[in-house]
Amino acid sequence: MISTETKPRIYVACLASYNSGILHGAWFDASSDVDVMQGWIDAVIESSPVPDAEEGAFHDYEGFGRLHEWQCLDSIAEMVEMYEQYGQGPVVAYCEHHDGWNEEHFTNSFVGEVNDYPWDKEAWLVEQFMLGVHLTGEDREFFEGWADEAKIARTMAHDYTFVSGEDKVAYIFRDC
Repeated sequence: MISTETKPRIYVACLASYNSGILHGAWFDASSDVDVMQGWIDAVIESSPVPDAEEGAFHDYEGFGRLHEWQCLDSIAEMVEMYEQYGQGPVVAYCEHHDGWNEEHFTNSFVGEVNDYPWDKEAWLVEQFMLGVHLTGEDREFFEGWADEAKIARTMAHDYTFVSGEDKVAYIFRDC
């Protein structure tokens, strides 16, 4: 299960210090401003106890699905912006499921959320199917009365991924 209650933070370590056996770094809050984050990284490197330190790396993080040691600051800023637009849960769920971040793919694939119970997921899938069935009146009633909802849901499930979050919520992504 993924946690969505943690403010997104990153621990930046000075690599020259790390390679010299010295733990030197700092935690900072992730921002949608790349320049602010770069300033924090530069401050860690400049305050290094090792002379001529040149680079830092992300050695820990909180509030993200996954980050890599050399994660691009632009992608971190995009994730923080998406937190503000969609909430932290869907973004963290996307990163957990896709092992990385792609803003365009996220916005094209995120569908919504549903209670994380099998019957709620099945009902949501059947509802999506029925939205595409262009029957009205008695024809629709007849179809709904004879339709095998479990089979419809199993078939529709091939097009969607449900990622479990906290508080019995599942985030839904269209497989595209």
